[in-house]
Amino acid sequence: MASDVKFMMKESVQKQVLTPVTVSDELKDTFLKKSRSASWKLLPISIIVSVVVLAIVFVIIYFLNRLFISAIGLLAVFFPFFAVYNIFATAKAIKNQDYEFVSGQITGKTDSGYQVRGLEGHNISPFIGKKEYGPGETVIVARLNDDLNLISEDN
Repeated sequence: MASDVKFMMKESVQKQVLTPVTVSDELKDTFLKKSRSASWKLLPISIIVSVVVLAIVFVIIYFLNRLFISAIGLLAVFFPFFAVYNIFATAKAIKNQDYEFVSGQITGKTDSGYQVRGLEGHNISPFIGKKEYGPGETVIVARLNDDLNLISEDN
């Protein structure tokens, strides 16, 4: 799915369903800072989740002596590694300017975000600015690496 985001955006721009836009330097800087910050916020959360899961697994192993449950514990150990990977991937994407901004129209709302014409199958969440959008409304979609977000200068 990772390359699908870039390919789908490129294809939608070629079909003129999405339009490349230039955002203000202030909005771009805010978007990049918040993206970087969001990747760092995952690290302590993942460590806390790992500690809790490992504690539960060790209690279960101690009382029930079930070794197959330790596989769940091993997965919990990898949560912080994924968070660290995300930090480096985000920093690299920002350094390599692997981001773009396009304008499109909202086609609908789902439980996990908004659907944008040309990016069907991707639920895109508001990230900066306005939090509620209506069908047919024009929005700015920001892509950083393989993540899509809705941004606006309005609050």
